[in-house]
This record gives sequence, C-alpha cells and structure tokens, in this order.
Amino acid sequence: MPPNQNGQQQVNLIDGSGGSIGNVILPNDILNGQGTVDIQQAELDDRVDTSNVVSQVVSVNLFDADGNPISGLSDTVELCLTVPDPNNVKGSCLAYLDETTNPPEWKCVDECLQQSGDQLCGETDHFTNFAVLIGGTGGGSGKSDPCASSQAGETDDTILWLSLAAVLTALACCCILIPVLEILRRLEKKQRKARIRNRQNARRSEFLRGDKSSRSRSSSSNRLSRSMDAMTRDDEMQVLV
Repeated sequence: MPPNQNGQQQVNLIDGSGGSIGNVILPNDILNGQGTVDIQQAELDDRVDTSNVVSQVVSVNLFDADGNPISGLSDTVELCLTVPDPNNVKGSCLAYLDETTNPPEWKCVDECLQQSGDQLCGETDHFTNFAVLIGGTGGGSGKSDPCASSQAGETDDTILWLSLAAVLTALACCCILIPVLEILRRLEKKQRKARIRNRQNARRSEFLRGDKSSRSRSSSSNRLSRSMDAMTRDDEMQVLV
C-alpha cells in the first residue's frame, strides 16, 4: 500500500462480487514498517442481532511481525462503510461487535459520522468487527444529538479564541496609543507655553511703545510750558517798561 500525500494509506474493501463496501484509512506509522492488516467481510453466528445494521459487517485486524493480533492502537484510524442512504446520518453510528457479552452486542464507537459519497465514515482506536448501525446501543433514535455538545464545544472554543484575540488586539492598541497620547500631550504643553510667551512678548512690546510715546508727549508739553512762561515773563517786563 503506497502512502498518499497526507502520509496515510487507504485500503479499499471489496465484496465477493467486486463491489466496494468501504475503505480503511491508516496512518503510515501504524505498522512501524512491520506487521500486516487483515480486512475482510465478517462471518457472524446466529446469535448476533443484525436488524439495525445498514452496512456490510467488516472484520479489521492488525497483526505484528510474528503474527500476533494487536487490538489497541496508538492512534485512531478512519473506517468508511457503504450504506444504502448516506444522507440519513441522524441516529447512526460506527459500531463494533462486543463479543465479551453473551450474546455479542453492538456498541457505538463513533456517533458523529461524516458523509463521503455513498459512505459514512467514523473513527476507531481498535480493530474488531465493524458495521454502521441505525438506532443501536448508544446511537438510538429519539435521543438528543450526540454531536450537538461537541459542536457547541467547538463554537464555544471559537468564541473564546475570538474574545482572546480581541482582548490582545485591544491591549496592543493601548500599548501603542498611550505613548502616542503622551507625546501629543507634551507637544500641546510645549505649544501652549510658546503661545503664552508670545502673548507676554507682545504685551511687553506694546507697553514699551506706549511708554515711549508717553515720554515724548510729556517732553513736548514741558517745552510748551517753558515757552509760555518765557512769553509771560517778556510780557510782564514790557508792561513794567
């Protein structure tokens, strides 16, 4: 099985007539370069209830290099199974056959299936017998949507991250805005002082011009007064003569 561009290997499941019944997508490192994956249609005994099974039952097993079965996986794998009506996702699940009970029971391993063409895909972290179940244990109809809480959690996470981004943006703006406002405040203060000095200088110049004009008028008045006094004295002397 050559790996695809995503570092995964896809194994197609074919029934006896050559029709596709699904596929398994395996991470490349699941075999670590050793061992084999055996995938085939499962053979079930009469005790297994298949009334809610809407796909072929497939047996997926992993063996190490010595041929020993490996049940638990270090990562999840995606299993897709062909169903008659892939648009009817509600109430369905990817189920495995729990053979530790008597009789064996179907148990849902993934209730949030994704549609891919005419297949429904789910994830599992172990290998055994699998099928798509409608209204089975853990995926029964009439119950609340098991994916709703997951979707709500994703929505809450999105809102949380957006809120955090908004807070960080606001903090960044404050870190930029505060120094700018401080610079503008200092510049305004400097300009205000300059305007005050200019007004003071203008008033001082006006005062000096007014004082000089007053002194000039006072000097002219004094000269006129002295001239009048002199004329008065001349008049008095002429009268005496």
